[in-house]
Amino acid sequence: LGLTADDAARVAARLVATTGAVLVKDDELQRSSSERVRAVNAAIPDDVLYAANATGADAEALVEAGARALMINAFIAGLGSITRLRGLGVPVFVHRVGSAFLRRSDRVSVGARVLAELTRLLGADYVQVGSFSPRMFDTDAEVREQIAACHDELHGVRRATAVVGGGVGPANADEHLERAGARDGVMLLYGSAAY
Repeated sequence: LGLTADDAARVAARLVATTGAVLVKDDELQRSSSERVRAVNAAIPDDVLYAANATGADAEALVEAGARALMINAFIAGLGSITRLRGLGVPVFVHRVGSAFLRRSDRVSVGARVLAELTRLLGADYVQVGSFSPRMFDTDAEVREQIAACHDELHGVRRATAVVGGGVGPANADEHLERAGARDGVMLLYGSAAY
């Protein structure tokens, strides 16, 4: 967040080299640019996805610049943004920032599983599902329900990767995987703890 394109590329290369990361994404608050896409892609191996943040950006320009994946804050940009990005032919990472207003109302709320399944049905390849960290508002059961929503059989719908993120890092990664109850189809998203 807030790094220049060249600095972001250097950090991405270092994180991939030291952690074995298979996906690098910009922060959900950092809108990506074509310059940033070119710089990061040049610094990381071809088999590592860089998910450029397309929220409020020209997604087509990001793909033309070589984006290997796109991230969207779908609950802010609108759920239709997932389907629109799906049409660009690259994997779509759906960040859940902004979903709390649907989930945490005292009067009316939507279950965590429903929102995770909805993002998958709309075309998400990667669905952020919260974490088992006390930083997050999800219960353990809600996180596991979201993971199941990414994996359960839905006729004609591809399985999505459940991304456990929020307070996850090297010190607690094993604990998160243990509590998830699944390893296949689960990705851990290291935030600032990766530094």
